[in-house]
Amino acid sequence: MDNKIVRLNVGGTRYDVSRDTLARCEGSMLASLISKQWKEGNLNEPIFIDRNGRLFEYILDYLRTNEVHLPLSVNRTAVEKEFDYYAIPVDWTQVHLPSLDEWMEEVELRQMQQFVTFVREELSKLPYWEKKVKIPPSVYVQLCGHDQLLSQLLSDRGMQLISREWEDGSPCIQVKKTEDWNVKKGR
Repeated sequence: MDNKIVRLNVGGTRYDVSRDTLARCEGSMLASLISKQWKEGNLNEPIFIDRNGRLFEYILDYLRTNEVHLPLSVNRTAVEKEFDYYAIPVDWTQVHLPSLDEWMEEVELRQMQQFVTFVREELSKLPYWEKKVKIPPSVYVQLCGHDQLLSQLLSDRGMQLISREWEDGSPCIQVKKTEDWNVKKGR
């Protein structure tokens, strides 16, 4: 193994990292750890760190670039605790969180995906000759204004948006199976 590469096992997740990256923050736990490994000459064995391996990737991003972009799925407080554990001083102006708009887009996308899954399950319960499903008004309200995204998600799953009202005029979303429904469903 190249002695400029350090193998880490952080909570079961393996990382191969340059020694220079880990030594970047003098006095940090990582810099001390690799310094000790070099002195002992034990370079071939992975260094085990009993921490969250998923969060460690954000620590590495920061060490490599002096900034990190946290996705919605990552809790900032948890990342702060990891930086504290590793004794890495952080310029918090370089830790970027999603904007409110990005957060809202992500939430809306998740809602759409849940809706499409719901519709697909409802359609799969219908007899093969039935091609439409009525979506409850409560779901309808959440989907207003997202026709393009909704149409794309439905199309990707062998469905098509055909109407925003039922035969009686009540607000709903009607979706039908397209010709390739059975193909996309795997029948």
